[in-house]
Amino acid sequence: MSGHDLQKWIAEISATIDNKDDVKFASYFQPDGVFRFGNQPEVTGTDGVASYVKAFFGSIESLHHELVALHESKHSDTITWQGRCTYVRLDKHVVTIDFCNILTMEGSLIKTYMVYIDTTPLFAPIE
Repeated sequence: MSGHDLQKWIAEISATIDNKDDVKFASYFQPDGVFRFGNQPEVTGTDGVASYVKAFFGSIESLHHELVALHESKHSDTITWQGRCTYVRLDKHVVTIDFCNILTMEGSLIKTYMVYIDTTPLFAPIE
């Protein structure tokens, strides 16, 4: 993908996530694609991905992604996506967390999508 096309594609994925559209998000994956969020167990397959993110979306009020940096490896099908996500928790507290996503592509679909994030602030009790 060219730099502009990659940014557009990442913006589309971000919008899909921010709209909490589990089915559309899963459609970006290979049928046997793998997804991992933070230190949670990996899920496999589009049904597994959709089910996992649907449950996650139900645990928060809303979210919004901001792109910080993007890199596509020239020698492999790996994309590194650095950003920050602002979450509104169910208790209405707002939390912003930095993340780094590593995506491995197979053709035009995602084979593996690993989210490196510390979700402690997202689920920690507010004192």
